[in-house]
This record gives sequence, C-alpha cells and structure tokens, in this order.
Amino acid sequence: IDHFHSTAEYTPTWQASLAADAPRRAYDSAMGYFVRAATPSQSDRYRHDMARLHLGYLAEGAWAQTGHVPEVWEYLAMRQFNNFRPCPTITDTVGGYELPADLHARPDMQRVIALAGNATTIVNDLYSYTKELNSPGRHLNLPVVIAEREQLCERDAYLKAVEVHNELQH
Repeated sequence: IDHFHSTAEYTPTWQASLAADAPRRAYDSAMGYFVRAATPSQSDRYRHDMARLHLGYLAEGAWAQTGHVPEVWEYLAMRQFNNFRPCPTITDTVGGYELPADLHARPDMQRVIALAGNATTIVNDLYSYTKELNSPGRHLNLPVVIAEREQLCERDAYLKAVEVHNELQH
C-alpha cells in the first residue's frame, strides 16, 4: 500500500518476502496501477482509507481469536474503520473526479463519508445475515452483536439493526 522506506540492508529481504506472499504482492500491484491513475492526494487518501480498513480487520481478527463479542458501540466503531470507505476514493479516481483535499478534510465531509461507509456496511451485515447463520462458525455482524449484548431474539436483533442503519441515514 505504501512505499517501504528502509535501509539498503533490509530492502532486499523485504522485496523477497513481498514476491513470496501473494496477498501483499497483489496489494503492491494494485497500488501501482492506482497511483498511475490517481493524483498524489488521491493516492494518499486511498492509503489512509486502506490503513483504516486494516485496523478494522485487526479488531475483528482479535475478537475472533479470543471469542469476544464486542459491545454494540465497539462494533459500530470498528465498522467505521472496516467499511466501504475506500470505494468512493477508487470510484472518484477511476471516474476522473477529485474531491479537493481541503473539502475532503472538513469534519462535516468526514462525517458524511464515515456515515455512508457505515450505512453500506450495515446493509451488507443485514443482507448476509441469514447466509452467515447457515454457515459454520460464528460470524460477527450487527444483528449477532445486538442479540448477544442486548439479550434479544434473532428477529428482534435483526429489526433493531435495521433501525440502527436507518438512524445513521438521517
């Protein structure tokens, strides 16, 4: 995602590790294509969007490893990181549009971007809910977290998750 800045001694081993790891190699390749199409500001914005996304992945991974079911507010905070936030940056870049950096950085714009990312991610939680119920293992999504933390049945937890989504839209 970001250029590796290191010493001459460690750069070759990093490059070898990158070549040996398919997911990192794919990210590196994709970022190379993105940077060629994007302005420096868009590239930096995308790097930050992806860093946020991976912070959310780390929280989810830790919860999965420990069996922790987060509080609803914890889940929503994590979803503010692990959401569809990178998508508008990619779409704008591919479409040839750039939200000016000073406008993008405004708190009210950041709120709109965060809420849009959260709302679409919660829709994904709702859409995937029944499929995930029928697959092995426990899948954390907003209805599951609400059911566990608020001691609601599956139906009521699902409906409350819909309410949370709708409230985020207003």
